[in-house]
Amino acid sequence: MEIAAIVTDDIVATLQPIWLKVPETARRVRGRIERVLDAARVAGHREGENPVRWKGHLELMMPKQRKLTGHHAAMPYVQVPDFYSNSTAN
Repeated sequence: MEIAAIVTDDIVATLQPIWLKVPETARRVRGRIERVLDAARVAGHREGENPVRWKGHLELMMPKQRKLTGHHAAMPYVQVPDFYSNSTAN
């Protein structure tokens, strides 16, 4: 596919399978595609708006991703020396 022919529907079709399953990866992929298309525009290989632009564009089309909440439980500090010595022995 020519870079000038990429449209929003192509981007949505690319991101949709991973958007809710692996949200962090999907956000990174979207950002990288956006940068590539911005560079292509600057180099004169495409014109107009970037179809991967988030604000006011894809944010209105893609479902909300879940936010990660909470933290892993901390190990009691008295167990840390045993844990560390066992993990470095292997």
